[in-house]
This record gives sequence, structure tokens and C-alpha cells, in this order.
Amino acid sequence: MWEEILKDITGPSNEVIRLHLNDNHKKLIESKKKLKKFNIEDIELRMSNAILNYEKVSSRRLIYLKEQAKIARKLNVAKNSYLEPQSINTGNAVITTLIAKTPDYMRGYEMIEEEIKLIKKRNVEDKKAFIKNFSLLENLKEEITNNKDIERLEQLFKSTPAYEPENFYAAKIMFQSTVYENLNEKNNIKMLLLYLIIGLIIGIFYVMTEKAIKKRK
Repeated sequence: MWEEILKDITGPSNEVIRLHLNDNHKKLIESKKKLKKFNIEDIELRMSNAILNYEKVSSRRLIYLKEQAKIARKLNVAKNSYLEPQSINTGNAVITTLIAKTPDYMRGYEMIEEEIKLIKKRNVEDKKAFIKNFSLLENLKEEITNNKDIERLEQLFKSTPAYEPENFYAAKIMFQSTVYENLNEKNNIKMLLLYLIIGLIIGIFYVMTEKAIKKRK
């Protein structure tokens, strides 16, 4: 009878541990999926901020260039009117006179208006191509999105005994070598049963703790 009791205890006890391992694995997978989603969201936010920043800089640049073009037209400066640096030969040395930064309207309205057209064209066609390091963010997002580590981890767990009830056991009670002794007193039998049950509970707790420690390592 005692052997039958031990057989009946072994199955449910192992199933409890198996379900516990499965539950921990599911929580681990869910955590990794959330972290992956958060990483992608962070990259998308950086991409969105980069686009907004480019649009602000581009908008300010257009306003400035339009003002410079108006001034150039008012002064009838069509072509580039920048003055070149001049060199003076003193006999002993060559002195180059540097001219202070010339206003942009001196480039002429033709050049300025052409730059305005190009900036507007970029904004319509593909502004991302002119945003610094934007392609790096796109590559990083694609790399994280296409990463298969989570799927591989799920596949690996399915190949372990913990995934199949019929092939799993965390603890096995070796009752075949038990030496039995007839006990006439009922109290001794009760105490023996109590000790065995306590021992079994401690054994199961030890196995679950050991599995959890190994998993963390």
C-alpha cells in the first residue's frame, strides 16, 4: 500500500514542478518580447525626433534664404559678388588680406533661389537622406526587428523534457530498495507516515530551489 501511495505522489509532484518551469519560461519569453518592443519604440522615437529637428532647421534656413534673396534682388545682385582675398608682395614676404565674412545676399539671388528650390525638393522627396546618422537608426531598428533569439529560445524549450509531461520528472522516489518492518503500534505507523511525507515535501522544495538557482545562473 505504501508503495502505491508513493507512486501516486510521484506523478502529481513532478507535474507541479513541470508546470512551474513552464510558467517561468513563459514569463521569461514575455519579458524579452516586451524589452524588444521597448527598444524598437525608443529607436522610432529617436527617428521621429531627428525628422522634427531637421524640419525645424530646414524651415529656419528657408526663411533666412528668402530674406537674402529679396535683398539681392533689391540690390540687383544676380550673380556671386564675393570678393576674392588679395595678396600683396612686399619683396620680403607675401601678405594676404582676408576679407570679413560677406553677407549671403552677395552670392546673388540666382544662387540663393536655387538653394531654396533644392531644400524644398528634399523635403518633398526624401528628407531622411539628408538627416545625419538617420540610416544608422534605420539599420538598428531593422536589426532588432529581425532578431530571432526569442523564437530560438522558445524552440529550444520545446525540445526539453519539461515541455512534455510523459518525459519529465524532477524527482524520483526510489522505493524499490525499501526494507519493511511490521509495526504493531498505530502511533508508530502514523509517525512514520508523517516523517515520510515531510521528507517528500522537503525533497520537492529542494529540487525546485535548485532548478531556480541553476536557471538564474
